[in-house]
Amino acid sequence: MTRENKLFGRTSGERDSVIVGRTSQGYEIRATPLRITRHVVAFEVYNPYSILQLSEVLLEFKIIVNDRLIYSGRATVSSLVNTGIVVVCEATLDEAWLDVDLFALVTQPKKLRADYVDFFKEWERIHTILPEYKVVLADMQNYFVDLRRWLEQVELGVRSSPSRDRSQLERDVLQELVPSVLPSI
Repeated sequence: MTRENKLFGRTSGERDSVIVGRTSQGYEIRATPLRITRHVVAFEVYNPYSILQLSEVLLEFKIIVNDRLIYSGRATVSSLVNTGIVVVCEATLDEAWLDVDLFALVTQPKKLRADYVDFFKEWERIHTILPEYKVVLADMQNYFVDLRRWLEQVELGVRSSPSRDRSQLERDVLQELVPSVLPSI
C-alpha cells in the first residue's frame, strides 16, 4: 500500500480525487473536488464540524487527482453554500501548481489510451449498481418531480383564491393532503 493510500484510507487499486488542507484555526478538512481550474477550485466538505469562513486562508491545501498531487499551496475561500449535509466551497488558488504536464496525455497517444482504460475501469467500479436499484431510483425521482409539479398547481390555486384567511385555507389543504401523500412517500 502506497503512502498516499495509507494517508487517505484507500485500498490498493482505488484511484481517487481528493482535497485536503487546514483551516486558519488548525482544523483539518477533507473534501471532494467538483470543479478545478487554474485559479479556482470548487469542492464539497462533508464534515458538519468544518467551520469555513469567507476570505479564510486554507493552509497546506493539496489537490490530488487520480492519485497525483497537482497542487500544493494556499487557497482563499471566496464562496460558501451550506446545504445542511454538505458545505460547497469555492476557493481561489495561489500560483503553487506543481510541474504537471496536463497536455502529456494529448501528445502521447499510447498513454492517452492507457489512461482512458484506467478511467473506465474506475468508472465501472463506482457505477456497479444493480439495474433494479436504478429503476427504483428513477421511478422515485419521476414521482417526486411529478408530485412537486402537482403541489405547485395546488399552491397556485391557494394563492389565487379570493379567501380572506389564506393561512387557514393552507392548513385545510395540508390536512386534506397529508393522509394521502405521506403514505405514498
